[in-house]
Amino acid sequence: MAVALPMHANFVCLSAQRPLTDSRTCWQRPHNFATRNTERKRTTMEKQQPYWQDVLVTLRQIIRATDLHSKRIMKVYGLTIPQIMVLRAIGELQNVTVKRISTHVSLSQATVTTILNRLEQRGLMERRRSTTDKRVVNTELTDAGRDIIANAPDLLHEEFIRQFEELPVWEKTQMLSSLQRVAAMMHAEKIDAAPLLDVGAVVPSQTDYSGE
Repeated sequence: MAVALPMHANFVCLSAQRPLTDSRTCWQRPHNFATRNTERKRTTMEKQQPYWQDVLVTLRQIIRATDLHSKRIMKVYGLTIPQIMVLRAIGELQNVTVKRISTHVSLSQATVTTILNRLEQRGLMERRRSTTDKRVVNTELTDAGRDIIANAPDLLHEEFIRQFEELPVWEKTQMLSSLQRVAAMMHAEKIDAAPLLDVGAVVPSQTDYSGE
């Protein structure tokens, strides 16, 4: 006679052809199928890296890309990213004052003045007083300066701006909000910085230089 097994025992027969006469012919189903799945998921999650590691890696990649680009420009042209920007501004604006250059490249007048001094020493630009107003000093490129901006590649932040402007508005605001949050977490939100990618760019406080 077959042995009647209690319903709660949760036994499954190994073969549908054999009579259910002995519990040894059956295996016991795990009490909770979810337990095995939960343990498997927990093991998978433990193997995954925490999100903060990926965030730090991404930040490091941005810093590294910026540094390599700046070094490449310096090696080929002997100029920094801000110096290239100022040269381009002079070429685009023509006979321009320090104040207009400052506004065009989003750098302080103090920074632009320092850059112009170095560019003038290298013979890439020259200053000339206006013929109509002797108080005004204009800046223009030399032939050497024109040669450099004609051959200089796109700057890293310029390429970023082009791609960024193609994004939908919601993605722009989302990206800006996330980056501002990262800056705040690093206590960097109050650090003065220019809108360009150059690890060596230091922007002094705003200072007005009248007559330039």
